[in-house]
Amino acid sequence: MSDNIIRGYFPGDSGGAGEDGGGPEDPVLEKRVDRLEADVAEMKATLRAHSSDLSEIKLALVKLDAKLDKLDAKFDGKLGEMDGRLSGKLGAIDGRLAGIEGRISSVEWRLNQIPGHWQMLGLIATLLIGLAGLMFTAGKFLHP
Repeated sequence: MSDNIIRGYFPGDSGGAGEDGGGPEDPVLEKRVDRLEADVAEMKATLRAHSSDLSEIKLALVKLDAKLDKLDAKFDGKLGEMDGRLSGKLGAIDGRLAGIEGRISSVEWRLNQIPGHWQMLGLIATLLIGLAGLMFTAGKFLHP
């Protein structure tokens, strides 16, 4: 396994310190660390601002949840009340419909009692034949 290790000198590698700017006293490194510290401070300030925003959002959500619970209870009560009123009205409508059905059946029975076309024609023909027979009979007795 030791065959896979490459040893030797690489350009820019001075072993952690040296003249090419790779050591801990490097002024560029100092600037970079200062910049990183400033960025971290800025991120912490942003996180604090977001944390307070999140706290406000949580508080608003709790208030909203309480209001929604109140509305839900109010609507449940109103829906129950409306259901009771509608059930009463539906019962009244059912009673009225039953009365109307009874009246319709009596009208149907009466209409069935009225003679049809052929029955009326037969009745009129019978009456006319009977009347003609009476006229002939009366004519025989009244003729001198």
